[in-house]
Amino acid sequence: MAGVGGAAILFSSGKFGFFPVFELTPRIAGLAFLISGVLGVISMLAPAWSVSRMSVVEGLGTLD
Repeated sequence: MAGVGGAAILFSSGKFGFFPVFELTPRIAGLAFLISGVLGVISMLAPAWSVSRMSVVEGLGTLD
């Protein structure tokens, strides 16, 4: 959330000459949040699936 706000400030103000001016609409911000949420859930599935298939004792044995 802070990243989207920072990007909105940096890219929408014309004060920084090396950044192009982009328009960050609520639709684009919402789509960014949706994509990041979906990627987070997808990246969580493989580790969660593998851990759910082992016993507690076996899982504790894999800790570093």
